[in-house]
Formats: sequence, structure tokens, C-alpha cells
Amino acid sequence: MDKFIDWHPADIIAGLRKKGTSLAAESRRNGLSSSRSPMR
Repeated sequence: MDKFIDWHPADIIAGLRKKGTSLAAESRRNGLSSSRSPMR
């Protein structure tokens, strides 16, 4: 069984920033508009 890790939204955003991107940029890259991002 895979272990589920419950990430805090701030940890996700910090991880994306560390990689030089953002949630909005990743949303656009995956075909979503940035306004549809679950966390703003």
C-alpha cells in the first residue's frame, strides 16, 4: 500500500516556488486556466 502524505497548501506552493514555478503556471501548462486553480 502506498503511504499517503497530506501536504499543507503552503508546502505545495513553497515546493513549486523552489522549482521556479507557480501553481498558476503549472495549471496553464496542464491546460487549465490559472483562475481555476484550487488555491489562490
